[in-house]
Amino acid sequence: MKRFYLGAVVALSLAFICGLFLGISSPKVSQAFEQAKYQFRVQLGLPKFWVPLPGGSVDPLQQIADCPDPETTIVLVTGGQSNASNAISNQSATKVGENVYSWFAGNCYIARDPVPGATGNYGSLWPLVGLELAKKTDRPVLLINGAIGSTQVADWVDTRSGYYAALRDRMAEAHGAGYEADIIAWHQGETDAKVGGDMALFKQQLQTLTNQLLADMPKARLYMFRASRCIGPMRQDGVAEILRVQTEVAEENDRIVAGMDTDILGNDYRWDMCHLNSLGRAAIIEQIVPELTVLLR
Repeated sequence: MKRFYLGAVVALSLAFICGLFLGISSPKVSQAFEQAKYQFRVQLGLPKFWVPLPGGSVDPLQQIADCPDPETTIVLVTGGQSNASNAISNQSATKVGENVYSWFAGNCYIARDPVPGATGNYGSLWPLVGLELAKKTDRPVLLINGAIGSTQVADWVDTRSGYYAALRDRMAEAHGAGYEADIIAWHQGETDAKVGGDMALFKQQLQTLTNQLLADMPKARLYMFRASRCIGPMRQDGVAEILRVQTEVAEENDRIVAGMDTDILGNDYRWDMCHLNSLGRAAIIEQIVPELTVLLR
């Protein structure tokens, strides 16, 4: 059995090296290679080299705070991949008295980037989304963050990755302190757009993930961004099939809202043709805060 797995790993490594050279000359060959690599690993039951979860500590600039009253607080759970994590070009922060907090490891912090619980060390959407939401509703906002960069939906439903378990445990911890999730904001699809493949399987995986999120947060609505645009000729304008599946999953569940299509944000709104810059963040905030406010009613 050990020889089998060793041989499989060697074969996968050789295929990866070959794929690097082939992918340079042909985007279609590159995508075919990504899909073949994915299918090879799945069929053999091999683990993926998953992105490590964020550590248990917070950035030294994070300021601990008294937690807001659970009875009046809006709880916003955020997840997905890099554009929902700390990958925006510049950081943002809120101030004491602005009523926006991040929850992590049993404590509340004044919300600022990088948000704890998500990968990356740059900026995120969430402190400023929370700030505008707090202004519109005159209520405190508590962020529970969990996005992991470069992930596929399949990674979140594979228990070996630990991604969903980490977010679920963070939600349960906040629930123990009296907080109930109101909105789940999920931004993901860029890596699945790169891999491509069976859209029926992708839909099934997305349904499994969203159903699990909604089961674990029974009072919440899920705001599903439509997203697929990223670096490379196969994704530079987005992938319509990914957006179609995201829309279908949302429309087939009355607790899910088909949210903003962020593929409409071109390279002026991105610092590396994939990840958002401050203009991209501002454009998203302008559209989604009114939509999230409606969900809270």
